[in-house]
Amino acid sequence: MKITIFSPDNIYSYGAMVIAGVLENAGYNVRLTRNYNLEEVGNAKIVGFSFSSTLHLMGPARQLINELKTKQDPFIVVGGPLSIAPELIFRCIPEVDAVVVGEGEETIRELVEAVRFNKELDSIPGIAFRHDGTLVRTEPRPPYKLENSPIPKIPNDIGEQFIRGANAYFESHRGCIANCAFCLIPKFFGQKTIRSKTIPQIKREVRAFVLKGAYRLAIGSGNIALYGMKDHKINEEKVEKMLATISSVISPVNFAAPDIRVDMISDRILNAIRKYTYGRVFFGLESASDHVLKLMRKGITVQKILEAIEQCEKYGLAIIGHFIVGWPEESENHFQETKEFIETYSLDDYSISLPEPIPGTELASKVISLPEDKNPIFVKDTTELGRKYNFTVAERRCFELSLSAATSKKIPAFLSDLLMKELVKDTKQQGEEIRQITRLLKQHLPK
Repeated sequence: MKITIFSPDNIYSYGAMVIAGVLENAGYNVRLTRNYNLEEVGNAKIVGFSFSSTLHLMGPARQLINELKTKQDPFIVVGGPLSIAPELIFRCIPEVDAVVVGEGEETIRELVEAVRFNKELDSIPGIAFRHDGTLVRTEPRPPYKLENSPIPKIPNDIGEQFIRGANAYFESHRGCIANCAFCLIPKFFGQKTIRSKTIPQIKREVRAFVLKGAYRLAIGSGNIALYGMKDHKINEEKVEKMLATISSVISPVNFAAPDIRVDMISDRILNAIRKYTYGRVFFGLESASDHVLKLMRKGITVQKILEAIEQCEKYGLAIIGHFIVGWPEESENHFQETKEFIETYSLDDYSISLPEPIPGTELASKVISLPEDKNPIFVKDTTELGRKYNFTVAERRCFELSLSAATSKKIPAFLSDLLMKELVKDTKQQGEEIRQITRLLKQHLPK
């Protein structure tokens, strides 16, 4: 049986590669593609789509699925992080036949077998489908045992893509013990227990990527301090050994393990990052207002952020700080605290974004019930800057913070008309996308 897997956003996502690898390992003829067009499907009987953002419900995937059902009528399967809200997927794209809810390695094999032999779907754990117009959700599937993971299906042109400094991101562990209001990872992969791949598994996978032509790789599992964690205790030795092993396969200058929390760093881990990677850390700082950090359930303070910055600088590590601006209950004073922080403590680089309400998160629940006239993503800004660019309150803050970040980092950007135009364009695009997502969630999900 032939199967086609579509990966979103013109990139080979790790999740799509994993599912394609699982099916290929089971003996199926699998085509993995990042090009959304009918020619890629061929005569496949099953077509899968990986959805990681609510925007995927409104983009080219929706049009392609409609065309597929009209012209070829294959069995359409959707998986990925958005599967946590299957009712949303079915309401936006009714042509979908089934949703693999949560982790898909075991579920997809059973689902493909059921379709192949025309079996009933209701006995398969971890899926959602419609029967006579009614949504059916089968019992949840237990967390997947990562020691059973096969090597992902790695495309021959993996070295041609570039995602935030790497050809591909690979997995070291699943789960997160934090409870950030904007993040789906604890709900999707679990919060109580961290599941880690073995170091030999990770080494084999990294080698497989390198043999396929990837020359820059990064860990994409989130906070690397969670690797090997048991009973909520950081295992510094395992983290260090994992990084050292990876750097024996790919040069440290081409390997990044950037994500870590400011409250989980240690001298041993920072030294390992300095020694075995290209020496950058990515902190999800989110805000420099203690009040907003509490609203986000971030679990850190501004003082902890400052301590972490000082500790990283001791090891000569470059620091990238990510901030979320325009939180529903963020006041102008809270915003100014963050802006002053960025202008005072020059980091090596910054990433600024508006808060995306991902289905299944506390933030999504909040914005669904919040009237538009109370949500800064929608409220028109009345400042001179806001009127000039027709910004909403959240957009104006995002623009201001992005401008401060660009001109305050250690090697500042030159303030030019081109920079201003790029920041305005990016800000407006973010704002429009978040408004589309918010209205879609309000329309299709209960308050």
